[in-house]
Amino acid sequence: MENPKAKAVITKNIEKSFFKIAAKIEKEQEKQVDAIAKENKKVDQNTEVTPAQSEQVTQPAQPEQKLAVSHEKHGQSK
Repeated sequence: MENPKAKAVITKNIEKSFFKIAAKIEKEQEKQVDAIAKENKKVDQNTEVTPAQSEQVTQPAQPEQKLAVSHEKHGQSK
């Protein structure tokens, strides 16, 4: 461009556009971070271990312990 004033105006408009786009991108990223945080919070609430769940997890270990004890007693009787 030969006109320095026109070039300055166009450059200024381009910079404004870039700043607006950057601001929109930043806002969108913040929304995504918030959405991910909310989703993680929901997942954390759904995966909390309740007492009933912990009992179910420990129950399979108890029969194995009883079997081990019964084998020990059986071995001692010989």
